[in-house]
Amino acid sequence: MTARMIYVSLDRIRDNPWQMRLQIDQEYVVSLAADIQARGLLQMPAGRVVDENDQPLPPYNLDFSEGLPDKLYLQLAFGHNRVAAFRHLSQKDGDTWSSIPIQIQDLSDEQIALAAWAENARRKDLSPIEEAMAIQQWMEDFGWSQREIADKIGLARSTIANKLRLLELPEEIQDQVKGGEIPERSAIALKGYYDLPEPIKASVANDRYVRNILQDPTSYTSEDIRKAIGNAIDQRSGDLLEEPEPCPFCGCPIIRVVQLTDFYANCTRCDSFGPAAKTRPDSISRWNSRKVGIVA
Repeated sequence: MTARMIYVSLDRIRDNPWQMRLQIDQEYVVSLAADIQARGLLQMPAGRVVDENDQPLPPYNLDFSEGLPDKLYLQLAFGHNRVAAFRHLSQKDGDTWSSIPIQIQDLSDEQIALAAWAENARRKDLSPIEEAMAIQQWMEDFGWSQREIADKIGLARSTIANKLRLLELPEEIQDQVKGGEIPERSAIALKGYYDLPEPIKASVANDRYVRNILQDPTSYTSEDIRKAIGNAIDQRSGDLLEEPEPCPFCGCPIIRVVQLTDFYANCTRCDSFGPAAKTRPDSISRWNSRKVGIVA
């Protein structure tokens, strides 16, 4: 079925459940409303028909001769700002702006979710945190892997992984990323500090440069942050000695090798870890990030 246009009352329009933008830019909506009032609606929103429980209905056998059938609703795929602009205009002239033309399409949940991403990506108005939350929701709702998501939206898998890491940062850092105060790359660099085991984190936080960064991360570049954390770890390695952790393969003590946000251990006898650790199963990396090796 090709898309069909009908007028839908504003009070029967529901948001895309995978809409990622946490807040609508009211200033933009007012500007858009003025443009629509002056030039008309240049691009119609699109959506699908759903019932009272938001269950999608195939539009093939529905009668739209008198508009949207009773007890049914229109769930947006994209066009939230345009609908918001019509609602703004309806506050002044409800008779003229009480309904909006919308394209009715037969869309799956996955298509609806990706439509929301495409709309926001074109306008580039999503924060990195909003993008990360959307990706996480897709993984939960659709069972998509990071690789599948990367292929669907045209990003590298490593980019997807880094965006998800943002959601592990403290809430105050996430808020600063949302507000544009901290760039995404700087937030990822800060993750290197927050990933540290607690004894190491406490010692690194005593470094003057790191302490200044933690107090005001907005004043530093991602490279500044990475270097400061790495240098602080190297300078304090002698203060972190505890009982050596044995190599899980041969049992001998291991030494610690720090590479920014990841910890790898190099066995002093069987060389089970070291640079090759990057290619070993995730379980080994996780084991070692919990057990920071000590020079024997």
